[in-house]
Amino acid sequence: MTFIKFVLLLLLLSAFRHFASGSIHASNKFNIIFHKTNNEFGPIWVFDVLDGKNYRCLTYEPPGIGSFQTCIKMTNIDRIPYEYAKIMLSPLYMFNATSDIKRILLVGMGGGVLVNAYQKMCPQARFDVIEINPDVVYAAKKYFMLDDSQPNTRIHVVDGYEF
Repeated sequence: MTFIKFVLLLLLLSAFRHFASGSIHASNKFNIIFHKTNNEFGPIWVFDVLDGKNYRCLTYEPPGIGSFQTCIKMTNIDRIPYEYAKIMLSPLYMFNATSDIKRILLVGMGGGVLVNAYQKMCPQARFDVIEINPDVVYAAKKYFMLDDSQPNTRIHVVDGYEF
């Protein structure tokens, strides 16, 4: 599969994100908010869901009100809890393409869950990660164990359109 076909397939699959329901639910009484920031791109909350499932989540809306941007299971950070993220990784399995991938471009980083997954699945690939909001990059590194120390990973804090 060519790189362009792979990218197009990922874009198509990511469109289903809005239709895939997450399995993580939180009400305000079960959340501990430990990071909140607001800049020209809007607010960000990072919090732990204390319902016995040990999730850490990032959201752009007040916790307990809207959907989550990203979550990780603190007892197993390699487990991806959202179906849409699993769907975005599925072409690698479907086409047994992990060793053929040379470059990966991710526009929008969230907590960096997909970055970490792609790094493990395609360690030979070069990663360019685009995120417009520097506070999201900070939160991904500090609270979601984003590994940006890999020499083949570059995080660009820039508008994806301009990149």
